[in-house]
Amino acid sequence: MLRRRRLLTAFGAVLSSTILLSGCGGPGSGTVAEGSTETGEPVSGGTLRVIQTGEPRSLDPASLMNTWSHQPVLGNALYGTLMVNDIDTFDIEYTMAEDFSTVDGGATFILTLQPGLTFTDGTPLDAATVKFNWDRLRDPTLGSLSTRWASAIAETEVVDPTTLKVVMTTPNPHFAQAIVSGGLNWIASPEALQKVPPRSTRTQ
Repeated sequence: MLRRRRLLTAFGAVLSSTILLSGCGGPGSGTVAEGSTETGEPVSGGTLRVIQTGEPRSLDPASLMNTWSHQPVLGNALYGTLMVNDIDTFDIEYTMAEDFSTVDGGATFILTLQPGLTFTDGTPLDAATVKFNWDRLRDPTLGSLSTRWASAIAETEVVDPTTLKVVMTTPNPHFAQAIVSGGLNWIASPEALQKVPPRSTRTQ
């Protein structure tokens, strides 16, 4: 247990220095309190009290889910989001992404990112970074909570720094909803992810 706690603490330090996004929310990504008419850019400060069902096993997006029992607030705070859905209509709204669309019934999608996204260390959060994250979640040996959704992707192709082509194993025109609900929505620094201890040591 002590070793596991030390590994989690060490990984948290890596994430704090290399993964947190700088100004990556983009236009329209802020939220407004219910009943409020005020809008504007997010500001630092304030207090948020959150009930969690337990301590996270890891800060790796592979171990987090955007569901109440898998630290969604932690994942969203650390990584931001590519997209969200309206809780009333379930319509997809974009944050770090600008578009995720299909013209062939969900057989292929084109993900378009906002230009100029960076991690706090200045490295780009671009289409190649999303490809690295999504391809990683497809690896069955990783044991990701998002493997079910990630494995629905047959392959990804970087078209340019802000554009990623996604080919599905089976057409799914509603795949954006799967991205919102799992680790596919959280993009971490490849450099930081490559420092994550093997799964066999993280669980000891």
